[in-house]
Amino acid sequence: MANKHSEKLRGIRQIPDQLWTDFGAAAASVDSDRSAELRLFMEWYVRRSGAEHPSRPVADAAN
Repeated sequence: MANKHSEKLRGIRQIPDQLWTDFGAAAASVDSDRSAELRLFMEWYVRRSGAEHPSRPVADAAN
């Protein structure tokens, strides 16, 4: 089972390629990845106990 994800793979539609690329670069600039950052946002958005709004990277890293 080496090629099986621990969680179900989910797709996100209607994201322009450049936005996806920029988001990946911004997440990497804070030693994270897209999935981790989206998960943090979703936990905050649905008001999970203890969840905090994710911090944005500095402006230079996102551009």
